[in-house]
Amino acid sequence: MKRVARVLLGLSIFSWGCVSVAQGEEHGRRDQDRQVRHEASDHQDREGRRHDEDRSERSRDSGSTGQNGHSRTPAPTPPPSGGGTTPPPVVVPPPTVNTPPSVIPPAPLTVEAGGLQTVVNLGTVTATDGAGNALAATSNAPAGFPLGATVVTYTATDASGQIATATQMVTVVDTTPPLLTSPPNVVIEANNVLTSVPLGNAAAIDLVDGVLASSNDAPVAFPMGTTTVTYTVGDSAGNVSTAVQTVTVVDTTPPRITPPTSSFGTSPDGGAVSLSLSSPVGTDIFGPVAWSNNAPPTFPVGATLVTWTASDTNGNQTSATQVVVVSSVVPAPTPNPAPPPTANLPLDPGAAGRATVEGIDSDGDGVRDDVQIWIETNYPNSERMRMALRQVAVTTQEYMKGAASFDATFQNHIVVSRALRCLYFVSETPGEAHDSFAELHAKILNTLMRSKVMLSADRHLSGMILRGYKGPRNEACNFDPNALAN
Repeated sequence: MKRVARVLLGLSIFSWGCVSVAQGEEHGRRDQDRQVRHEASDHQDREGRRHDEDRSERSRDSGSTGQNGHSRTPAPTPPPSGGGTTPPPVVVPPPTVNTPPSVIPPAPLTVEAGGLQTVVNLGTVTATDGAGNALAATSNAPAGFPLGATVVTYTATDASGQIATATQMVTVVDTTPPLLTSPPNVVIEANNVLTSVPLGNAAAIDLVDGVLASSNDAPVAFPMGTTTVTYTVGDSAGNVSTAVQTVTVVDTTPPRITPPTSSFGTSPDGGAVSLSLSSPVGTDIFGPVAWSNNAPPTFPVGATLVTWTASDTNGNQTSATQVVVVSSVVPAPTPNPAPPPTANLPLDPGAAGRATVEGIDSDGDGVRDDVQIWIETNYPNSERMRMALRQVAVTTQEYMKGAASFDATFQNHIVVSRALRCLYFVSETPGEAHDSFAELHAKILNTLMRSKVMLSADRHLSGMILRGYKGPRNEACNFDPNALAN
């Protein structure tokens, strides 16, 4: 009986030793999660109590109980008399210990930034319990990842409440340079040797940093030709972008010139003469201009048009004209002597004389009949005045006839100015000369048609500086005033 008690006591000590060993192993585990260890210990306690209950049940069935309430194995049936073999003792297995879950995270990731927050496809996590059954895993992954490294933690819990975790490293990098757009290319007219140019604005945007400000290497002002301007922008990650713009400065503006004044000369014998011409004035932003002209070596009697051309350093040209007038001192042919004041006067042509610009000149002396009648009847007592007024009338009529031609108008203007100088010479006073010319001029321009022709001729000379006849007054008349009695 004592032997049996010792066996039962040994088994009990062995059973509790197994439990102690299992608990020691649990406590020796890495301190992974306090809750896991606590729940595992509770599970072991439940298993130990169930084992004790099983032994107590067996002890009641056999009618005996060991010390401290632990079950003992029933006493073996004594061997039959005469000898026999003793049955082996009953061995109680140690309580079962659960294996915690396993979590395998996705591989570490390095991705390119798509903005301030980047959406990342993390991959697939694998989680199983101790028996190899699949478990659902959760993570603390954000919806979008910031620039830099982020640790994602995956967590899985099995049916017994045991928890396992694993981590994945997600790194977001920015290697994409900003998008930089330069302003449009510029073509601009030069306004100085160095030209100020409005360049416009470059546009720069980055996936991470948003809108950025760029810089450029543009000069303060641009020279003639094409200059390349480079724009540069960098983001916070050190990525740099460049873009270029071309600025082209052109010069298509010709020089500014002041036309030369008219030049005048006199031919003593009616032939061509050499003259020194006045020069035009020209300026250009790129410096002095070069001049050329088409003047002949000598100038004939009459009006000659000279064209001056100015060229700047960039090949732009402009031109201006100059009138060169050469007068002859050879006396003009003397007109027919004036008839007596009241003798042989033509008849008044009336409306027929006003139908054309030329009117009617029945005696062919160059003076219209209506004008001749006015001169003879208004100055019957002064042959000088009649001759001077006839000279004015003839030259004025020629001036109107040449109204379609600039050269003819210009030359006739000089002849008219000479006739007027004669009128002032023979008049007793300047006032008499002025009044007589005004009355004669009104008689000559006695229709709207004739006034329009006179204005058309005057337009050729508009804006010009005209000196007219500059010879001696006593040589201006085409007759000899001193040879006449009055």
